[in-house]
Amino acid sequence: MTDTPERPDHMPPSQPAYVMYGEATQDNIDLVRVITSLWERKWLILGVTAVLAIAGIVYALVATPVYRAEVVLASAQEDRGSNLAAGLGGLASLAGINLGRQGDSTHALATLRSRAFAESFIIDNDLIPVLFASQWNAEDGKWISEGPDEHPDIRDAVRFFTNSVRLVAVNEDSGLIELSIEWTDPEVAANWVGQLVERINDQLRTRDLDDARRQLEYLQSQLQVANLVELRQAISRLIEGQMQTIMLAQAKNEYAFTVIDPARVPDQPTRPRKPLIVVLMTFCGGMLGIFCALIYNAVRSRRREDIH
Repeated sequence: MTDTPERPDHMPPSQPAYVMYGEATQDNIDLVRVITSLWERKWLILGVTAVLAIAGIVYALVATPVYRAEVVLASAQEDRGSNLAAGLGGLASLAGINLGRQGDSTHALATLRSRAFAESFIIDNDLIPVLFASQWNAEDGKWISEGPDEHPDIRDAVRFFTNSVRLVAVNEDSGLIELSIEWTDPEVAANWVGQLVERINDQLRTRDLDDARRQLEYLQSQLQVANLVELRQAISRLIEGQMQTIMLAQAKNEYAFTVIDPARVPDQPTRPRKPLIVVLMTFCGGMLGIFCALIYNAVRSRRREDIH
């Protein structure tokens, strides 16, 4: 009785060697067939690739360049608010008065990002025709479309400005704020950034001055009617805090935000990225050309099968 030869460990018992070899050969044949069919349609692939590459080059040449002017800011209110609150915050809270406004940095950032702030900037500078220049006839001074419902209004301008023109980003690690403007004119972009920084400082300075003066008048009236010595001393310290707020607001130009890195007129556009566009369009053209070649060969094979 002869012994059955042992089966090699690497060979599955249910899959003989000739089957595995046959499948590998079939895969190689299919791969060669695909490569051969693609080579036969090389001019189709090259043609589609060339068309999309040329389209990318044309787009990169005719697309309107967009420039970004940006400024780096730091909050100028945290230290001032914390110092006043540390000295007089308890007395001020009892009297219902804010000193230095704890959380002013958050409030200032929210104001900078607000739609109301953008709306006032657009209205004061009459930017609606500028933002929608393609719909505005500068020679006649009126909109191109005749229907009043088709004219962009302040809501459209604010939406476009806050979503596509003005960008505000906060660095979570350093707390620095990056305010940037993206526009087709680099000088206009730099000018708008500077105006926004100056405007936010002036607006928050005016707000705090008005609040401090109103609270100062109230404290002075209360000081006149106060009888207790301790109460008069407490009110005097609150008055001193309000006067300090007024002096700081009047003396400091960079009231809400301090400029760390000022805006400069950009010399290079941020978009479109012409080399990247050309490379991507060429790559997409190659993929589309291969796909078209495979579809063409599949349709041709099916027709041959139908004929036979």
